[in-house]
Amino acid sequence: MMSAKIDLVIINRGFNSQNGELISYAEMASEKKNVSVLAQSNIDLAKKLKNEGSETNVKIDTCRSYSNSASTILSRIADAIFFMVWVFIKLIQIKPLKIYIATDPPIIVPFIVAVYSRLTGAQFFYHVQDIHPEIYNLLYPLNPVIRKTLQKIDNFTLKNAEAIITLTIEMKKYIEKRSNTKRSIYVIPNPGLATKYVKNREHDIIFCGNAGRLNHISIILEAIDKYIERGGQMNFTFAGGGIYVPAILEASKNTYKIRYEGKIGVQEATELVSQHKWAFLPILDEATKYAFPSKSSTYVQCRTPILAICGKNNIVARWVGANNVGIVCEPDLGKLVDCLFDIEKLSFNKNFDQKILNELGYSRFCEILNDVIFSDHIGKNGFL
Repeated sequence: MMSAKIDLVIINRGFNSQNGELISYAEMASEKKNVSVLAQSNIDLAKKLKNEGSETNVKIDTCRSYSNSASTILSRIADAIFFMVWVFIKLIQIKPLKIYIATDPPIIVPFIVAVYSRLTGAQFFYHVQDIHPEIYNLLYPLNPVIRKTLQKIDNFTLKNAEAIITLTIEMKKYIEKRSNTKRSIYVIPNPGLATKYVKNREHDIIFCGNAGRLNHISIILEAIDKYIERGGQMNFTFAGGGIYVPAILEASKNTYKIRYEGKIGVQEATELVSQHKWAFLPILDEATKYAFPSKSSTYVQCRTPILAICGKNNIVARWVGANNVGIVCEPDLGKLVDCLFDIEKLSFNKNFDQKILNELGYSRFCEILNDVIFSDHIGKNGFL
């Protein structure tokens, strides 16, 4: 039994070095509050974070993980249910005053937190970084009855949260429309890890992140192949996991101009991106209604210009243009090949506005998140 009341519990299945912003926030909040973390890991997470340089008074509790991104859907669902039950038991034991939970894993764990909140009166704050089940339905179309049932479950969670946090105005509007929630919704972009500016870039274009179905990877690989065929001189780097990794590996065997760096941590990814002159930011237009690519913040903090591959009128394209952080090319093979040749002619000389660098920094993220969770004077419309 814990002797001190826990002010805040942070629930995030993947709480580790891949979630540097949450580690930073937990460290900041623990300076004045008693903070606990509930996560899923098969290693001593507290020891690992300490070895990686994290200095925190946060108590970290973990349960075993029985699945990963390569596991079957049923295995991942079963593992999420196991984590949900474990979280509920831990909350009963800890009795926190406040709870912060993001969409990792989505729907069922936030739902059990909402149930716990209703039963005990604890405040919980729901960080909707991806809107589920909509984003999942783009990857694996769901039976309409199942989809609507999952939406109703998530709507219950949204209506019972003390406050909701999401990434874009578009996501905020969709959440309001779908759930009819009257709760305050705050728009806080995902931050990126700040790094030293590298002027002399050794490499040309990088894709860093999940190479999945929402990222136009097949078009990118085909465009690179055509570009090289026609005498293009740039080199290309891929880093991260995803279903297209075998295709990337196969492409890398055919030419020295393509290399695959595997799955890497946040610090290593930041250093790698900062060595490149450009960065791919591809996303399916429909997905931008329900998510915003987190890798965009890392690209900006590395002062690496963005080549967004998407429609001209979605939120990602507008964000790139409004902040002057790159260019946009539609996901069309011919246009993308031409765009690569256009980029090849450009010299690397890109200045990023200090305002956007500050806005996407860890410090700003932690300050706003802390205000949302611990301040009583936050405005109804949130930080827009």
